Amino acid sequence: MNLVTRITEPSAVSKTDSLNNFDHDARLLIKTLQHSFPTHPEGKPERWLVPPLNVLDCVLSLNRNYDNFCEPRVKRFQEQNPEVDSLARLLRLINTYPTPLEFSIKELNYRDEKRAATLVGVLIYLLKVQTDYEGSSETSRLTEWANLAQPCDYERLEIRGFGLSGFQYLRMLFGAQTVKPDLHICRFVAKAVGHAVSDTQALALLEVAGKDLGWPLSALDYAIWGQRARGAVGAPPPLVCGGLVSSTPAKGPSLKFNPH
Repeated sequence: MNLVTRITEPSAVSKTDSLNNFDHDARLLIKTLQHSFPTHPEGKPERWLVPPLNVLDCVLSLNRNYDNFCEPRVKRFQEQNPEVDSLARLLRLINTYPTPLEFSIKELNYRDEKRAATLVGVLIYLLKVQTDYEGSSETSRLTEWANLAQPCDYERLEIRGFGLSGFQYLRMLFGAQTVKPDLHICRFVAKAVGHAVSDTQALALLEVAGKDLGWPLSALDYAIWGQRARGAVGAPPPLVCGGLVSSTPAKGPSLKFNPH
């Protein structure tokens, strides 16, 4: 056995073992999904009517409870700032305050300097990236971006506090058919396969399982989130964990629509 063979053989064996383990995990996940959701998941994550509300939804939902923390704040902002119907207008509004934190405190009732900085970072990224697309509206340009972007693109943002899960949820809010590997999704996958998984592993396994089952990825994500976060299948939008504003969601007419 020469030196090259000795060096490359362990790597080849390791890759084969990894592929076998992945296939085994995928089969376990598929079996769990079929058991957990006997009927075809059909729920859809909801989107807001204008891009800035989608961005607020995404950023405010990071590590916070959706129903009690995120949604009431987005609704309140929409009701008090109906003229903010584009990303540029939202960024201009933020810039009227001494700091992004002051905007967040006043407009969102949220005192978190790092999260305020994340919001500005996401806005600047989307304002720039949409110029690569030719849609007639901001929504159409961002929808095209969301559908063409890849999960690994999140690394290009280099926005502190905004990782793969947030990036994937942002894509979903603009219509992408994908999955966001948040805490609930990762725990579901980990329980199914019998060991801890990273966010990238959970995403890859769900992509394979969804394709095998013929289930839309966003519907699959929505169903898992509903079960894990609420104890019911097919509940409202994703990405959650902690925080509060009131014990019940804000009342009033729906300000969102389900994408087709």
